[in-house]
Amino acid sequence: MLLSIRPDYDIATRYSQHWLLPVVKEARRIGIEVVDLYGKNANRRNFDYYSKGAKFIVGTGHGSETTYTGQNKEILLEAGVNERVVSGKDVYLFSCLTGAGLIPSLYFSGNARQAIGFSEEYTWLAVPPYDPSQDKYGSTFGDLAAYIGIKLLHGKSARDTAMLAKARADELISYWKKQDDPAADEVIKWLIHDRDAIVAYGKSGSVETPYSISVAPKPFVFPPLAAIVAGIGTILMFC
Repeated sequence: MLLSIRPDYDIATRYSQHWLLPVVKEARRIGIEVVDLYGKNANRRNFDYYSKGAKFIVGTGHGSETTYTGQNKEILLEAGVNERVVSGKDVYLFSCLTGAGLIPSLYFSGNARQAIGFSEEYTWLAVPPYDPSQDKYGSTFGDLAAYIGIKLLHGKSARDTAMLAKARADELISYWKKQDDPAADEVIKWLIHDRDAIVAYGKSGSVETPYSISVAPKPFVFPPLAAIVAGIGTILMFC
């Protein structure tokens, strides 16, 4: 069973929950039962109940190095508190910064079968009226976000999924390099940032040695949320 967690209460989660819909649809297409905790249903009570029967946990929402949150930032997972709820499961958290602490904690302390996340803020461009189904810039970043979850559903290891996702990001970067678009350089910059923030933990072959795929964090000065990009009214969003 896939447990999908899709809070929706601000502009960032409006985008990120929409981007996980292809994962939900693909699970149903290939015959995997789905429990989709959307909006107000993405709460701790439902998470605790449905996570027990899940094989896959795929969630979005705001996060930190130690926490993953659902609707209205209610904490669903916290390092050192309830990692064991993911024991034996494949976990993908499309949630900022969780890869810097919570994701490895879910694997090493929570005994997740494998876990994937992002070690830095997942950042993307958004354009008014902030409709993720119509935003050509945002959809590029949504493609990458959904790609990871879909690969896990199809039985890819966390290691292979991370490598494939980085390759997919490179394909998207190549596409935008060919576009005559005033925001192309910004799209490329943040695709590189998001690609390099992917981390994955699991077991490799019969040796079963833990591994991690990541790129060393690169310090950068994060621009204000309302930064105007290329004079076309786009803003930078992060989860």
